[in-house]
Amino acid sequence: MLRQQDEKEHIVQAPAEEEYTFSVEEIIAEFRDMPQEGAACVPPHAEKAEAPRQTAGDSAAAPRVPKGAVRIAQADEDDEDDEPTVDLTGQIADEPDASEMPARAAMRRIPPLPPQEEDEEIYQDDDLDYEAPSGPRQNPFAALGAFLRRVLTPADKPKHHRAYDFDEEEYYALPAAAMSTARKARSYGARAALTLPFLLIAAYMTFGPTYALPLPFGFSYLSAPFLYTFVLILCQTLCMLLASDILAAGLFRFLTFAPTMDSVVLVSSAASLAHAVSIIAHPEWGGYLPFCAVSCATLFFALLGRSLRMSSKRRSYKAASASTSPMGVRFEPLAGRKKRFYKTQGDDVELFLQRMSGLDTMERASLLYAPLAITGMFVFAALASFGRGTPHTFLWSLAGIASAAAPFGMMLAAAMPANAVAKRLFTMGGAVAGFAGARELSRCSEAVVTDEDVFPAGAAQIHGLKVIGNFSFERVLAYAAGAIRLSGSALDRVFAELLQNQYIKPVGVSELKHYEAGGVAAVIDGNNVLVGTPHFLLRMGVTVREGLKLKSGVFVAINGALAGVFALKYQASPAVLGAFHVLKRAKVTSVLASRDFNVTSIMVEQKYGLKNMSVEYPDLAERLAMAEGEAPLSEAAAAVLSRDGMPAFADCIAGGRRMYRAARRNTAISICASVLGMLLMFFLTYIGSAAAATPHNVFAYCALWLIPVLLTSFGAARY
Repeated sequence: MLRQQDEKEHIVQAPAEEEYTFSVEEIIAEFRDMPQEGAACVPPHAEKAEAPRQTAGDSAAAPRVPKGAVRIAQADEDDEDDEPTVDLTGQIADEPDASEMPARAAMRRIPPLPPQEEDEEIYQDDDLDYEAPSGPRQNPFAALGAFLRRVLTPADKPKHHRAYDFDEEEYYALPAAAMSTARKARSYGARAALTLPFLLIAAYMTFGPTYALPLPFGFSYLSAPFLYTFVLILCQTLCMLLASDILAAGLFRFLTFAPTMDSVVLVSSAASLAHAVSIIAHPEWGGYLPFCAVSCATLFFALLGRSLRMSSKRRSYKAASASTSPMGVRFEPLAGRKKRFYKTQGDDVELFLQRMSGLDTMERASLLYAPLAITGMFVFAALASFGRGTPHTFLWSLAGIASAAAPFGMMLAAAMPANAVAKRLFTMGGAVAGFAGARELSRCSEAVVTDEDVFPAGAAQIHGLKVIGNFSFERVLAYAAGAIRLSGSALDRVFAELLQNQYIKPVGVSELKHYEAGGVAAVIDGNNVLVGTPHFLLRMGVTVREGLKLKSGVFVAINGALAGVFALKYQASPAVLGAFHVLKRAKVTSVLASRDFNVTSIMVEQKYGLKNMSVEYPDLAERLAMAEGEAPLSEAAAAVLSRDGMPAFADCIAGGRRMYRAARRNTAISICASVLGMLLMFFLTYIGSAAAATPHNVFAYCALWLIPVLLTSFGAARY
């Protein structure tokens, strides 16, 4: 024992001021007697009083070795199969036979040294891990150039990894993400409010000449056309300055040949502004009113959409951060595209933040739509002007076609339903993990609920008990509580509370088995204990004469004799009843994974008055597997719950489905409106119908397509 302590002390307190260099033969000879399993890792200098010093000739030939390290040269190729590889810790890759090694103090098993390349030297120390370079030194500028090529090459950096706009930001904590998105939501909201007065002025001046609206001081387009146009240009310029970050993001994506919806807004605003300036610069081109009011409205709804998008994210981040241990909603893939969702303990915050920063439905669609729309604008404008021999109408045609390419509802297609759903889920203690999670929730066909979800804390109570035979009350209660605790039933908290109130010590359960008939069998203190329904005890051969009229109860039998009966009362929860109806309206089947033998599908339907409800009750093995979460679930959660319970779970499923479907419907409507508007304006500009292709008609067209988007978005949170 003393020898082992000395060796350990030598290992810990090895002198750091001396340097040791050994050849492979010396190290192998030193460690050949090491035991095979758990060998003591003692360097040679820890046991020798005098270690061989490095000579001057060796010092000149060998590289500099750090203090406290052992230099290990690579063995020749001919000796690789015969001699082991040794590192500082004494690990032997090719260990000798155990019979040749005497016993030595066992300390710890060291993982094998990874194989090294030929002519490679390794230096190891407690605080040092350095690999000597093999071959000529690489030029640092060449490495920098390779890094830049890897970053800037589009093939190595997919487009979906590129920042969609300037709002993309990496977050590492939920509170910081909530604060940042709240600040951005206030900024966009304030700028949208500042844009609104200029929008109203521009719209009034656009509709004024057509509908003879009164203007102050006799100011009109006919009396002062240049001043009239200048005021419209000023209103649009101020709106563009307020939305400068959106236009800058659109310009950046346009110049990088990956335009988005922001690029469409930029082209539309720039074309409208250029056309308005051309009216002043070249009045002989025609007295067309500019499309500045349409551009002001487009910029206003773009800012409003950003504000709603940031507001929805803020609510989701706050809902997820309301609990220190949020729960995740994960799915198990079923046949086809259907999914079965579970509530799981714990959630990866980093994955949730990553999914929240993903693109929504409209943004994802704009990656394909925007390049086609921008190309179509210029092609149609060129055909409508140069194609019919009137090149001076190019800016007018481009402004009209581009204004119709961005309907107002397109800016709110995904942001408005997301904000409506996030606002409702925030009150329920849930949050959908972005549109990626909403897309997964839209394919939900089954939702797994447990007995704890159906009857939460306080819904089940013991309102009577009876001890039968010569058994004591303490023994019957302790045995019943022990079996129920190990079974995982929601009745555990009821019996545990009664056990604590009666000052009875819990007992240990050595064995437990579940039965499909409605009960469990346990071995407690060497006694065979049966706990379950009266039907279960009868099938197990126990005579039951007491409590047969009870609707819900726990019957206890010890060694084949009925020992006690506990009368239970289950109360229906209004919140759970609402959750069942939410799942029904979402066409989601509730799968009851109950470990409480009293809670069955028939009992639940009777307690909650459910008629024609699809409450599935699988067999025992499947119920236990679902309750334990043994199914292969998705890594990332589709939603996060800061509040446990069936209401939040059901709301997240239904809310995610409605949110994704509303956004997809709005996106389809907006893109159809855009394509139809571009084709219509191309036709009107091609035939030169300036009386029909007026700014107020385009404004009314874009506003008309806003109505279905608003109706769909407001209905997204009504489920």
